[in-house]
Amino acid sequence: MSAVYRLVALAAVAISVLPAAAQPAATDDVSGFTALLEDKDPVVRREAARALAVIGRPAARTALAALRKALTDSDLRVREAAAEALALIDEKLSVDEYRRVILSRMIPADRRRAACEEVARVHGDQGDVVRTLRSALLDRDLRETAARVLDELERARTVVTGTVVIDGFPMAGALVTFVPAKGRPVSAETNEQGDYRLRGLPAGTYRITVDGRLGRVAPPVYLDPGATPLGTEIRAGVDNYVNPSLTRFLP
Repeated sequence: MSAVYRLVALAAVAISVLPAAAQPAATDDVSGFTALLEDKDPVVRREAARALAVIGRPAARTALAALRKALTDSDLRVREAAAEALALIDEKLSVDEYRRVILSRMIPADRRRAACEEVARVHGDQGDVVRTLRSALLDRDLRETAARVLDELERARTVVTGTVVIDGFPMAGALVTFVPAKGRPVSAETNEQGDYRLRGLPAGTYRITVDGRLGRVAPPVYLDPGATPLGTEIRAGVDNYVNPSLTRFLP
């Protein structure tokens, strides 16, 4: 073990036991550890990244550029340590940086699960996010979280729009409700033209109820999920167009 490595390791331990109020004063340490990310010894580079992770935000933010550069280090463990440090220090990781955190077995499972949720929240449902989460399904420590986040992303992409009419006239201010076989109903109010918009419905079969409330009043049958003649099938991840058409002249 080199003298430099011992100094880095000891410094990392020392910082980790400092009280939180003392850690922001570690500006000189941040500069030193940032410089050590360029050391010729990969062990030193790895421990420098870990030390920066211990210091954390906001003090270690000045090391972000150097840590991002370390993501391309020739040594795998240096790259993983840099990814972990970035996850702890920076709130605006790229999708690729999140991917390195999520798929690195060197990073604790709870931090990787949190990264699955963060990447979706920060970057939405873009293709690279979905591919990263699908890769995480292969990891048993991440499978449940990744599956849940993928399902949430798919629901968020599901849009239902349409126009509610009664005997050909738009129903303004009506409450249109999609009632699934299982789960919670989802409702929206129509505008002056009878148009409505919903997001986030799970795929499946729905009964549709309509409460006129204002203006044109719907017959009672349209208020009962068990009796309403209105229904539809919702597909996930696409735009669904559903135009409930009511009549006062039921047979």
